[in-house]
Amino acid sequence: MISVFLRIRHRANIDLPLPVSLAVLLGFTIYNLLPVFRYFRYRRTVTGTIAELTEDRENRHRNLITAAYTIDGSTYYVRSFYSHSIPYYKTGIEIPVRVSEKNPAHAMLPHDLRTAVLASVITGAAFVFVLFVSLR
Repeated sequence: MISVFLRIRHRANIDLPLPVSLAVLLGFTIYNLLPVFRYFRYRRTVTGTIAELTEDRENRHRNLITAAYTIDGSTYYVRSFYSHSIPYYKTGIEIPVRVSEKNPAHAMLPHDLRTAVLASVITGAAFVFVLFVSLR
């Protein structure tokens, strides 16, 4: 008796209309540019201390940094926008913190700037590439 098996491959094709693809890429680019704008808006740099390293649930080899900084006798806390690698940071070490001159409770870690710039360049380049290909 001869048995014949038929293989059927299922391919998931996702066809997004061009305007939706461009809107999504532009949205990601703007989202990644927000920390860059915030970094240059916050002009004052103070020294903070890493108070806590919280494990990023999606990626167990990276941590979110929580830093404590003191201005005019008040202690504030800021959490990193992006996760950072474990070996580079340890609890208790000093780290620079960029703080808003108008409201010292608004701050960010300068280490987030590098990641934000890289992410904006990648998503911006993808946006320009899709736009260029679609116009050809």
